[in-house]
Amino acid sequence: MYIRISEDVVIEDLGNEKLLIEMSSQEGHVIDNEAYILIKPAEKEYIHVNSLYSEVYDFDEYINFINELISKKVLVCREHKKLKE
Repeated sequence: MYIRISEDVVIEDLGNEKLLIEMSSQEGHVIDNEAYILIKPAEKEYIHVNSLYSEVYDFDEYINFINELISKKVLVCREHKKLKE
């Protein structure tokens, strides 16, 4: 599955965290900088989820994180189904 950060998301720097605001709903989601660095390559183009994964993280937690951001419309994907957990 290929994902990218939605073009409708505004990113604000809060120091050690990032505030991701999904503009159509005006909902904000705070993630730490380490999590943001993980998804940053998907800011301007679609990236395969496997290329973003790092073995530093538990794979199930990574999948849950990606699925959560998709459900909050922070990330968009080319496929409409969730990743297998």
